[in-house]
Amino acid sequence: MCRRLAGLVVVLFATAPGLAEEKLTEAAAKTKNERLKVKTSVKWEGQFLRECMNELASAIKDADLGKIDIKYDAAGGVSMNTRMTYSAKDKTIEEILNEFLPANDLKYVIISKKGDKSDGGLLIKKK
Repeated sequence: MCRRLAGLVVVLFATAPGLAEEKLTEAAAKTKNERLKVKTSVKWEGQFLRECMNELASAIKDADLGKIDIKYDAAGGVSMNTRMTYSAKDKTIEEILNEFLPANDLKYVIISKKGDKSDGGLLIKKK
């Protein structure tokens, strides 16, 4: 009995990463697999968070991957007016986000809500 239960637990955990991937909407999957893979270079010195994120969104648009919506969790304490200093050369947007957001106690989440106008966009939150 215990062996069967342990085997079931192993099977469930082994398939869990695949289940998380399946939950992404088409727009969210495009963001994860294409939009965040765009390479760009940035140099920000004391720029507002919203300006930095707009620059990344422009790089995605310039790569003909469409418009990406960026939301900020203001209720959770995220201010678009936070000053950012960061530079990167020929890095993917994903790498840039994973470096400069945590350094400022922030993180991003890909919005995956079918039918929502922000589907496939990014939500900037506190860590």
